[in-house]
Amino acid sequence: MSVLAWLARRRRYVLVLTAGIWIAMIARIVEQGGRWTAGALPVGWDFLAFLTGARILADGNGAHLYDADLQNRVAHMFVPGDYTLFDFVNPPHFAVLFLPLAFTSQTFAYVVVTIANLAMLLAALRFLGAPRIAFVYALGAFPVVYGLLGGQNCFLSLLLMALVGRCLSTERFFVAGLSAGALVYKPQLTIAFVVLFLVMPRARLRALAGFATSAFASLLVGAIASMDACMAYVTLLPTLGAFHDKFRMALTYTVRVFFEMLFPSWPRFDAAIATIVGLAVLAFFGGWARKRPPELACAGAVWATLAFTPHASIYEWTLLIAPLAWLYPRIEEQAWMLIASLLYVVALVSTPIAETMTARFGFAIQLALPVLFYTAWLAIRATRTVTS
Repeated sequence: MSVLAWLARRRRYVLVLTAGIWIAMIARIVEQGGRWTAGALPVGWDFLAFLTGARILADGNGAHLYDADLQNRVAHMFVPGDYTLFDFVNPPHFAVLFLPLAFTSQTFAYVVVTIANLAMLLAALRFLGAPRIAFVYALGAFPVVYGLLGGQNCFLSLLLMALVGRCLSTERFFVAGLSAGALVYKPQLTIAFVVLFLVMPRARLRALAGFATSAFASLLVGAIASMDACMAYVTLLPTLGAFHDKFRMALTYTVRVFFEMLFPSWPRFDAAIATIVGLAVLAFFGGWARKRPPELACAGAVWATLAFTPHASIYEWTLLIAPLAWLYPRIEEQAWMLIASLLYVVALVSTPIAETMTARFGFAIQLALPVLFYTAWLAIRATRTVTS
């Protein structure tokens, strides 16, 4: 019997586990003076970058929205201290979302965003048709914990993906496209859904029209807020890869980082093999999704997104809540429990294991990516068994 199966039969233990994880996280942060580690950013580290971008835009400095020195000065106005800011690299329209908080304190703004993130998590679970206990399970998953502490936007991404699946299953194809197009604040999250729309003959035209409408509206919002910022973002695009190098490597769950940690002395090989694997994943997904029910195809789109994307940190695994919810009524409970348990456990242990291996051996096998591919294969096999 898996850990999650055992917990499902004793739901009070779920509360104990979740409470234990949060107590441990909060105790660590208190011990480190409001930070994850002594040299790290304060709690709300990712959100601070979003808030900084909004403040620069609100001050009328759109042309310098992506100036690292300006971002650093503005961030230290919100949170004084010795730390290195994660750069704001999202499109300008994403900064517009945080304009109402641009002149508040970082603490107040972070609390508001955390409440909004919890509300979006609840809403996403409702659209996914998950039971109420799923919210407690989610709060005990390390990607969700990390996303909430960082003030990340993965909860908005989860909600939008849940809407895509719900709308495709009810044949509201244009609205499905609108929801997917709204993900352009992280363009890499949209690619698998565009492929999905292309291979769905009935949905294709309306879904792609909705996607284009939503994406254009996002660009228009950014242009209205600051055309200079939009031009600056276009200039920034070729250099985005360099920004991703600033992230803690073992917390980045991508194919490229997997090979970079495994073969640290072969950077060109790492980049080449990551590109080949990513394109192969998209090609396989396009062929597989063509004859699948909408929600099952959307589950595959989330897995394909995480396998293909050039950048995804641990908090992006929050998105796997969606395929787990879509799969639950479609495969046998034992198979579902195995998939959920593997994802739950590896999200907790992959980073420390990889960093320990790097420190001792100079290379590491990051478990997250092999498990991501393995659980996708388990899901495909389980759905084939049920449909046959």
